[in-house]
Amino acid sequence: EHLETLEVASDRNLDDPRFPVQWVVRASDYRGCAGQVASGILRPGDEVVVLPAGERTTIERIETFDGPLEAAFPPMSVTVLLADDLDAGRGTVLSSPDDPPPAARRLDARLCWMADAPARPGGRYVLKHTTRRVRARIESLDAILDVQRLEDVPGPEELALNDIGRVHLDLAAPVMAEPYARNRVTGAFILVDETTNATVAAGMVLTAYEDPGPPTGPHSPHVVWHEPALPRRERWAVLGLRGATVWLTG
Repeated sequence: EHLETLEVASDRNLDDPRFPVQWVVRASDYRGCAGQVASGILRPGDEVVVLPAGERTTIERIETFDGPLEAAFPPMSVTVLLADDLDAGRGTVLSSPDDPPPAARRLDARLCWMADAPARPGGRYVLKHTTRRVRARIESLDAILDVQRLEDVPGPEELALNDIGRVHLDLAAPVMAEPYARNRVTGAFILVDETTNATVAAGMVLTAYEDPGPPTGPHSPHVVWHEPALPRRERWAVLGLRGATVWLTG
């Protein structure tokens, strides 16, 4: 009975506008981004950035089946029309440009393992985050939770059914993730077994990293990762340009 009386709406983040695009509604002279507001408040005229591309535009109008809106907030499902024709399809996120989430390629996360087959380092899965699906690899198992003492025990060899542990994930493509403590929508994800299509884990993001990090898998011992002095986004902002690496071998 107590659970039925708990107020959960107060946990919603109304400060950071986040709108994962679920579907693009098209007609001859109409193109809208449909989805559910994850956090923050969206209004016509607001400037937004389309992630992960980083292109900026403004909200032209916000619509529902019942007509236009002056503002949209969680958990409303709406269609957002942008002032410019940008590539904002399923899996992209509309965000405030002032403090956007990182386009993360690495995650520190806490997993609740839900499969009979245990989780081990090197395991490959599909990570579903908001409306985006990317391939993910368990790079390391950092700790397992001792549920009796509620303490992390470092160095587990695997996570068995119902175990809760802290892991590091490498992603094949970026996701717009941020810590669960800040945003309960963009900070949550699930892992799916590609073979069986079964959900094997539910996860909460602890830290999201934009930089790709050290190389994983087989690579030359002469390829050594050096942590940058500045995070990639800050470095790009200072230089006024985006960087890339072209690797030629053979």
